[in-house]
Amino acid sequence: MKKTTLLLLAALIFSHITFGEKWDVMLSDLGQKENPTQNAIAKDEDKIRESDNLLSDGAKLLFKEVKTKLTIREQNHIYTQLGFHLSKDKNSFTDGTSEEDAFGALVLPTDMNKDGIEEIFVSYGNTYTSGMAGAEIVLFIKNEKGVYGKNLGFPGLIPDALSSGNKAYPDLVIGGPGFEFPVWRWNGKQYDLHRRIKNEELKTIKTKNIEAMSTQYQNAMK
Repeated sequence: MKKTTLLLLAALIFSHITFGEKWDVMLSDLGQKENPTQNAIAKDEDKIRESDNLLSDGAKLLFKEVKTKLTIREQNHIYTQLGFHLSKDKNSFTDGTSEEDAFGALVLPTDMNKDGIEEIFVSYGNTYTSGMAGAEIVLFIKNEKGVYGKNLGFPGLIPDALSSGNKAYPDLVIGGPGFEFPVWRWNGKQYDLHRRIKNEELKTIKTKNIEAMSTQYQNAMK
């Protein structure tokens, strides 16, 4: 019995020395192998951190000399939604199709409903991008999820705010070529086409230009 026990013990020791080390190496190799899913998640997290802490070159130019409460991430997000491309000299933007027809952009932060949360108008373009109007107008408003969503987004001049409105937001009239202009009204989630107004009527009602409102808003910021 003692001899048999000694033989079994020797076999166990030999097995551990021979195969145990190989097993440890295998486990070590598995631990060092890259996991594609984990790598993808890590890269996404890096992008999120970067977008939180570093303005993209495009967003940096777009918001240059603009006073705003927007976070870096929000500025980057708005620039991305616009779909702009930086020109080769990085001093203007293009739509990605024509370097020769580069354009500038004007960012106009406001607080139309006085809730402490900014709305962002962006006027940009030229006759190449926007036809006879010569400019495009886009409005970004933060939704219930805390994300800035795109409103308007068509050729037109910088809007005028009317004394009429809905849910604390003013109606907006978008000027352009012609003698009749669209009036857009806030429906609680976005601006929708409300009616059209003739130039004669527009001359008789009180309006305030969004650019003037933005200048006043930015001047009041500390």
